Amino acid sequence: MSRRPEHTPISGRWWRAPLLGAFSLCLSAASAQTALTPEDESIQLRPQEAVENYLAQHDLLEVLAAHLRQRVADTIGDARVRNAELLGRLYVRMLEREDTPPELRQSVEARSQELLAAVPQADSFELRLNLAKASYLRAEEIVENERLRIATPDQKQEAERVLRSVAPLFANIALNVGRKVGELERKETLGRDQNIEALRTELADARRLRSLASYYAGWSEYYIGYLSGVPVHGNKAREYFGVLLNAVPGRQASLDRLPRGLLRYEHVARSVIGCAMASSLVGDDVEAARWLEAIDLGESVPEAVLRDLYPRQVMIYAAANRWADVELVTRRKRQSASDGAVQPLDVVSARLLSVVALEAARDPALRAGLKSQAERLAQTALGDLVARGAIAQVLDLVRKYGTAPIGERGFVVNYVRALKTFEDAREAHRATGRDPELPAKAAPIVNQYGEAARLLQAAIRSDDASNFASETARAEIRLGLAFYYAGSLEEAAKQFERAATLTQDPAERQDAIWYAIVALDQLVESGARSKVEMRDRLALLFIRDFPGSERAYRLLLRQTNAELLGFFDVLPES
Repeated sequence: MSRRPEHTPISGRWWRAPLLGAFSLCLSAASAQTALTPEDESIQLRPQEAVENYLAQHDLLEVLAAHLRQRVADTIGDARVRNAELLGRLYVRMLEREDTPPELRQSVEARSQELLAAVPQADSFELRLNLAKASYLRAEEIVENERLRIATPDQKQEAERVLRSVAPLFANIALNVGRKVGELERKETLGRDQNIEALRTELADARRLRSLASYYAGWSEYYIGYLSGVPVHGNKAREYFGVLLNAVPGRQASLDRLPRGLLRYEHVARSVIGCAMASSLVGDDVEAARWLEAIDLGESVPEAVLRDLYPRQVMIYAAANRWADVELVTRRKRQSASDGAVQPLDVVSARLLSVVALEAARDPALRAGLKSQAERLAQTALGDLVARGAIAQVLDLVRKYGTAPIGERGFVVNYVRALKTFEDAREAHRATGRDPELPAKAAPIVNQYGEAARLLQAAIRSDDASNFASETARAEIRLGLAFYYAGSLEEAAKQFERAATLTQDPAERQDAIWYAIVALDQLVESGARSKVEMRDRLALLFIRDFPGSERAYRLLLRQTNAELLGFFDVLPES
C-alpha cells in the first residue's frame, strides 16, 4: 500500500549556527590537505597517498584512521607531528558526524586523548578545542531535541556523559590560554618585544581561543544543569560567559558591565542568551528576562541570534509560569510580518510552544487562570502545525499528551481529535489480519471510523475552518476515507467527488477522483449496477485530466478490456 507522507521532520541544529568552521579532512599529492578532484587525474600520486584519497573520498573514515595511526607510529620528527595533526583533524570530523554511533564516539574520544598524549608536539590548544567542540555539538543537539520531546532516554544519557567529559576540557583550555593571554599582555605593555606586530597577532589569537573555550564551557555547564536538574551549574555557566561579557575576573556576568556595543558579534550575543538561560535555570526569571531584553533591544544584533530569541523567550517565561508573557511574545512573533498579517509559527517553534503549553495544561498544581492561558497557547501552536501541514507532529503530540488540554470547540480541536481517532482505527484495522485496504468488517473498528467521520465533519463545519483552507481540503478527503473504511461506499464516493471540487491542489484532486472511482467500482462489483455510469464518467474525467499518470494507464487498460483483472488493487492510505 502506498502512503502519501504527511511528515515534517525536525532535525539538525535548528537553534544555533556553530561558531567555528568544521575542520575537513582532505588529502592530496602535494600537501595531504586538499582532496583530489576529477580534473587532477593526471597527477601521479604515491601509492600511500592514493590509498588515503580513496578512503577519504569513499567516507571510510574508520579505516583511514587506522591507516593514519600506523603512519604516526612509523614516522619520526616533523613527519610524525604532521601525521598526528592530520589524524587529529580526522577525529574532529568523525566526532562531528551526526550518524556516529555512541560506542564509536566514545572510542574516538579516547583515541583523541591518546594521540595528544603520544605526540605532545601536536597538542595545540586549537586542536584540543576542536576535538572537545566536535563532541559537544552532538550533545547540544540532543539536549535541544529533548526540549521538543524527540530525544530518547539513551540519547539524553549519552548527552550528559559527553557534556560532563568536555566541560572540564573547555575549562582547562580557557584557564591555560588565559594565562598565556596574561603573559602576552604584560609583554605588550612593556613594549620590549622587537616584533610587536607578531606579538599582537599571537595575543589576538590567544584571546579568541580563550573566548571560545569559555563560551563552550558556559554552555556545557548550563546543559549539564538542565539535564541533571542541578541548578548550581547555572552559576558556573554565568561565570564562564562573564569572560566574554566584560565581567570582573572570576565573577559571574552582570548586565551593568555588558558591552552592548559588542552585541553585533554573534558569540557575544549568544553568550547573553546563555546568561538568560542560566539565570532561568537557577530560578531567577526576572534576571533571565532582562538578559533577553538586552538582545531584543540591542543594536546590530546578528539576524541568526534574533531568530533564536523567540524559542528562548518561550522556554524562560514558561518555566516561570509567566503565561501572559508567553502569549505576548507569541502574538508578536506571529504578527512580525511587515504588513502585520498573522503568520503561523515555523514548525520547530510551534512544536516547542505545543510541548511547554500542553505540559503546563496537564499540571494539576497550575492554577485555573494560568491553565486556561496554557490551553489557548496549545491550541494556537497545534493550529500553526496544522496550517504548516505538519500532521505527523500533531499526531505525535496528541499521542504523548492526549486531546484533553486543547479544549472542546473549533477546527483545530475537532481536526486533531479526528486525526487521532482515524489513526487509532487504522492501527486496529491492520491488527485484525484482514486486508486493511478494504473496508473494515469488525463493528468496533467500523464505529471508530464512524467517530472519525463525525469529528471530521465537525471540523469542516467549524466557524473558523476558513482560517485553515489547505487543511480543510485535506479533511474533506480524509472524511471520504473514513466513510470508505467504515464500509459506506456510496457516501464515500460522493464525499470524494465533493472533495475533488474543493481542493486547489492537483495531486489532492487526482487522489480524490481516484478514490471515488475505487469506491464506486467496489459497489459495482458487489452488484450495484446502477453505479456503473457514474464510475465510468469519473474514469473518463480522470483519463482526460491526468493522462500521464500510471492510474490513467490502468483505467485505459480497463476500458479497452486489455486487463481482465480490473484496475483496482489497493487504495492509497492517507
